[in-house]
Amino acid sequence: MPLALFASLGAALSAALAAPAPRHDPAPPGREILVVALKGENAVGVIDAGSGETLFRHPLPESPHEVALAPDGRTAVVGVYGAGMPGSMITIVDIPAAVSGESRAARTVSLGSFVRPHGLAFLPDGTLLVTAEQQQSLLVIDLDKTLAQLGLVVEAMPLVLSTGQPVSHMVVADAERRRAYTSNIAGASVSSIPLDEPRGSTPDIVPHKPKALRHAISGPGAEGIALSPDGAELWVANNQAGTISVFDAEKLERIAHFPCGGYPIRVRFTPDGKRVLVPTAFMGELAVFDAGSRELLARIPLDDPAREVRESPALGRAPVPIGIDLSPDGAFAYVSCQGGDYVAVVDLAKLELRRTLPTGREPDGIALARLPATQG
Repeated sequence: MPLALFASLGAALSAALAAPAPRHDPAPPGREILVVALKGENAVGVIDAGSGETLFRHPLPESPHEVALAPDGRTAVVGVYGAGMPGSMITIVDIPAAVSGESRAARTVSLGSFVRPHGLAFLPDGTLLVTAEQQQSLLVIDLDKTLAQLGLVVEAMPLVLSTGQPVSHMVVADAERRRAYTSNIAGASVSSIPLDEPRGSTPDIVPHKPKALRHAISGPGAEGIALSPDGAELWVANNQAGTISVFDAEKLERIAHFPCGGYPIRVRFTPDGKRVLVPTAFMGELAVFDAGSRELLARIPLDDPAREVRESPALGRAPVPIGIDLSPDGAFAYVSCQGGDYVAVVDLAKLELRRTLPTGREPDGIALARLPATQG
């Protein structure tokens, strides 16, 4: 090697060693896992969101509907709603155990006399909220205590709150203000339910009607519901009316009402609160709204020509999107498509369908978990 070149390399190396090294501290790679309720198979599926591989499938009693992820990010709850016979159970899925293929990764818990469990939401302390439609009630369950019981039966709830409205279907929680909101399909309404109000002397199995319980009319088929990240606004999708209602969450007063069309069935805010995503079941699209202006930004078709989609007398060949969850960074939406037996993965930066993942028959509720790379 020429002496001049050697000297030049030596100087460069000395300078590099003297300079502070650039820092690269990326988060450890994770693994995104989908937990999906399969209504058509009476099962819950656990799917690798990257590869699309089904890692775990567990049979359930008839017709599971919704799925919610616990704050620990390792536990999912599935509501067993029932079909011909009303369901009265929830199933708890240990996600890392399911990914590892452990047969006891799922356990089913009886809700006793409370039937048609549907809406699910967690508070940050792990408390689970479950709507029981037939009793017009909201169940407040200490999930850790329930799982510690030998019989895995919840006969007396820590708290049963009356919604006072027919078919209280979905629920969202405002942990900071200790309040829950339910959408009531048959009541065409939304309810605001305080979680910390003092109770009366009634037994745990009797719904307690809070003094501060409030209702407001939303629209026919009030179903999908979402609370803005700052807790200021409540958005409700009125499926039969094809409209969206926006409420001041504190006052429970309707401040906006506008058309959406296509049987809007769920609502989700992006993590930054800037956009609102609405699956429209009859249109087979994901509608994207600007949260501030309420302007419709896009309608993203979710039909995948490469996959077989069932024909429906009412809808024709349609993917029928229903359940929705988002990646933690808000980059992607995962939408369950009952008519196509797949999850549509939507790129929210490009506002387009990225790919689809097969699930099993009639996926409904869906939750996305992110496990550290060391788990599974």
